[in-house]
Amino acid sequence: PSTPEGRYWKRFKTFATLDYGAPASGLALSPAAPGQFALACGAHVRVIDLSSGQELRSLNCFKHPVRAVGYRRDGRLIAAGDDVGDVHLCQASRRTALAILKHPEGGDAGAAAHAVAWAPDAPQGLASGADDGSVILWDVASQAVSATLRGHTDRVRQLVHTGSGSPLLVSCGYDRWLRVWDPRAPGPAVLALQHAQPVECAVPLPGGGVVASGSGQCVRLWDLAAGGRALHTATAHAKTVTALMAPDGQAQLLSAGLDG
Repeated sequence: PSTPEGRYWKRFKTFATLDYGAPASGLALSPAAPGQFALACGAHVRVIDLSSGQELRSLNCFKHPVRAVGYRRDGRLIAAGDDVGDVHLCQASRRTALAILKHPEGGDAGAAAHAVAWAPDAPQGLASGADDGSVILWDVASQAVSATLRGHTDRVRQLVHTGSGSPLLVSCGYDRWLRVWDPRAPGPAVLALQHAQPVECAVPLPGGGVVASGSGQCVRLWDLAAGGRALHTATAHAKTVTALMAPDGQAQLLSAGLDG
């Protein structure tokens, strides 16, 4: 039977289909050009015009498949993590890399960088999360490691800042933990929230202080200001939740999963 939710989603129509012959492994919306996004696909990062679905340029400076992409706040730089844990810094308007931040332990197929996150208040600050469980803080200006945060014992799947200009960094991974770090004082996580299943994704809600996580079939809301108190759990998916998004200025949380 038809439901209000079903009727709502039927209003959306596909206007473009992008097929590049390789799975899409990362996507980031440009904060400076709202009509553009970067798509990681194989050993390429493609900048796409959202309104037309047309490719504007292809960044093809990678030797290994790209696993994660992220725009800096000004939209001028794109960070791209690859299959051996290196992070490439690319100008959004050019096809070549400005620099490559090398994984401090040499990098291999077991250290793929599946997550990158630019600092919200420091244009030279960048974090990457790898399959070896490490969260690496980089100083872009010197192209050096500022600190390596240890705590995860399995693959790190996503990195996000807690919103509203806060420097706090959230990581989540296959070890079933969501961890909150303070990059200003690198050390143990200031907060760790255990889940029953691997944590695929996390996103801060508008206003800061509350973070949503996707683990198994569940979406959970956590109040970080209250020490990580669980606020709500929603089980709306039949399979694993793989992505979350909280549109700016809207009281909505979008989730996507393997159930389609």
